[in-house]
Amino acid sequence: MSQESCPPPPPLPKLQCLPAELLQQVCLNLHPVDLVSLSLVSRLFSQLPHDEIYWRNAINSCLPHPITTPRPFTSFRQLYIARFPYWFLLQRRFWFADNDSMGKLIVTRFNRATAGIEAFNVVVPRMNVAGDGDVNGGVLTWEGREDEGWMLRSYMPDLRLWYNDPVLVIDSDSTKTARRLAQTNRHRKEELHHQSAEEELRMAETDWERMDTIPWRGRGITMEIGTQPSVRNILRLALRADSPLVKKTVDDDEDSLSVWPPRTIQVRSPSQRVCNALYYQTPQTLSSLSTYGFHLSRCISFAPELGFPLGGVGVGMNLDATYATLDEELYIPTQKKPLQGVWVGDYSGHGSEFLLFVHRDARDTFQGIPHADDKDRPPRCSIVPSTNNNNHINSSLFSSDYLDIPSGSPTTTTTSNAATPSSSPSRSRSTPISILPASPSPHVPSTLPPIPLPSNGSLHAIKLTGDPNIPRGEVSFVIPDLSPATGLIRIATESPFAGAPVFRGKGHIARTGFSNCECIDIEVIIVSVNVIAVVWIDMRVVAYFRRVDIQELWER
Repeated sequence: MSQESCPPPPPLPKLQCLPAELLQQVCLNLHPVDLVSLSLVSRLFSQLPHDEIYWRNAINSCLPHPITTPRPFTSFRQLYIARFPYWFLLQRRFWFADNDSMGKLIVTRFNRATAGIEAFNVVVPRMNVAGDGDVNGGVLTWEGREDEGWMLRSYMPDLRLWYNDPVLVIDSDSTKTARRLAQTNRHRKEELHHQSAEEELRMAETDWERMDTIPWRGRGITMEIGTQPSVRNILRLALRADSPLVKKTVDDDEDSLSVWPPRTIQVRSPSQRVCNALYYQTPQTLSSLSTYGFHLSRCISFAPELGFPLGGVGVGMNLDATYATLDEELYIPTQKKPLQGVWVGDYSGHGSEFLLFVHRDARDTFQGIPHADDKDRPPRCSIVPSTNNNNHINSSLFSSDYLDIPSGSPTTTTTSNAATPSSSPSRSRSTPISILPASPSPHVPSTLPPIPLPSNGSLHAIKLTGDPNIPRGEVSFVIPDLSPATGLIRIATESPFAGAPVFRGKGHIARTGFSNCECIDIEVIIVSVNVIAVVWIDMRVVAYFRRVDIQELWER
């Protein structure tokens, strides 16, 4: 058959020709802004924003548990528009701040009673050290090292949300907003049968303008927090770090300090970093708005009765903190990366601190923790010079090439205070191993599950909250080699760690003000995938770290 006689290809089906059921499934996958934009195309699509199923689906996609009623609003559409564009605060489970050296970790929640968005600090009360001598409570005895002056105590943190002092509350004037939207909705229903196609499109366009008109171009949302009416928090949305609106800094070193999360924390894309408060600019469009961060400042006003926009003469009007979050895939443990996640650790006099455990292998494409060839990258902090190259600590130095660890050979500790290690048997790098106690121990349950150790890569413990010595965003310690063949020192036989694998690591210590940084030898004992112990050899301290169940905190 000749080419001229070939029948023309059938025309592609038009969206308008789809059955109603298929069209609904397509629209359920659209962002509400795109849905309203679609309603401007034709009269057929102009009815889409009036269907509650789309708005209910958009709201429930942000919540841990779906809601069935929009109260105190009369429709899900009204509820969504009233809280737009702040729904991303509920999509992400936790947020961490860059304020001072301490930082904060908060969890956002949806208040069903007020249909509001709230955020609370995650706190860990101080614990009294007393108990039964078990790994789960009290003062412990390290078998064989009782007379060496080691400080070893258990660590069972009681994580709580601090309800007395919310970080943010977005529900002000919700009743007024609901009443006004309900009145507008009633008028629209009364006129629905008397409108021309042009009027319906104009009504849909009004919806789109409400969602694109910018609650973020003003001064931000001012929230009365707690029981003191003079204390207000001001929430401002953040720019994506890759936005053209971002002010360019003088050099790369300054640029490394102008974004949050810091460069030490990996992200999938530059769009998942935000400009910090120092370089704050107002997002002008939805495309420049970041859903991975926001800014928060606190204001104390002295004359709220005067009707000043912020309640009177304000103090503390500068932006205090930038909050950021991470994708779930960066902190949810997997079979290949069982140790990654959010952890809380015992830092003795500094109390409990939250960390992000990052398991990195050669195949990772994350942006953040540099590879060993990033030697020209400027340091992130000023370090007092030392004759020991390991003392020049910055985020780029925590890689195997910088830690003086020979590659491809068994390793041992050289500190006289450490227990004499034994060379690990030869194992294949491609197969993970599981460690079980050789025999039941009174300190390790006989039902201890196998520990699915990774076969390669490194583990970086990065502080989400910090202290005056090592601030938030900095590396606390590293296991440079997780390979059983070259990174595993020994299998512990003494209680309370019998049966646990012990890896060599490097710890980051500094004096107050993040000065005189040093890199010291440590041992990391993997008790389970939820509990590890870090042996700070030079300080004769053993500190426990436990995994944080972010999902449980999010659903409280």
